[in-house]
Amino acid sequence: MPNYIWALIVAKSVQESKVFISGMNAKDWFTILIPASVTLLGFVITYFSLRKSFKDEIRKQKSNIALEKMSTVPFETLELYETMLAPVKIQKQIDEIEKKKGLSRIDRENITKLNQQKIEAQQSSMDKMTKLLNTIYAYGSVNAIKIVASMQKLNYSLKPDSTDEERWIIMAHMILLSSQVKKDVTNITVNPQKWFEMKITDYETNREIFDPVVNKVVKELGLDEKFKIL
Repeated sequence: MPNYIWALIVAKSVQESKVFISGMNAKDWFTILIPASVTLLGFVITYFSLRKSFKDEIRKQKSNIALEKMSTVPFETLELYETMLAPVKIQKQIDEIEKKKGLSRIDRENITKLNQQKIEAQQSSMDKMTKLLNTIYAYGSVNAIKIVASMQKLNYSLKPDSTDEERWIIMAHMILLSSQVKKDVTNITVNPQKWFEMKITDYETNREIFDPVVNKVVKELGLDEKFKIL
């Protein structure tokens, strides 16, 4: 019995709906459809807007992480260059002692200490280089990675009897790397010439040696023309 009553109620509702719909004119349809369409359109627009905002926020966070990781790289690059020079300076001290005709016990002890310092400086240089390369490869720009890849290729081919020009090319890569990352992070372009003027005491008298080396690297790697020394 209850099922029969329920069936009668449903049938009556359907019949009333048909009567209501059949009695609707165009104005009634517009009154219903227009607000519904506007609501649906608003939902779609909101969905795509939120989706775009979400993607933009993710992209922004990724950029912020990269900038944060790269923010200290210019300083670390210049610091690494100084560290790489330490074993050379220590070796010069050893050579000066060994020039003596007769080495005393103190001289031999000093040589032993200096050799230990040289080994430690070389290990420190390798550790800093590894950390720097990993950071740049993970977060650096295409140009920064190009500079590092070119520099390492030269490092692998560098021999003990390499010419001064070959060593200067390594130095040019280091300074250009610092300048490139500074530009990537701060959007400020600093010409490598400024570094030479600060660190190389006889730069003005020997710039015909340094400048062409820097310009050669800039051209070969397709870096910003503003890095060229004119």
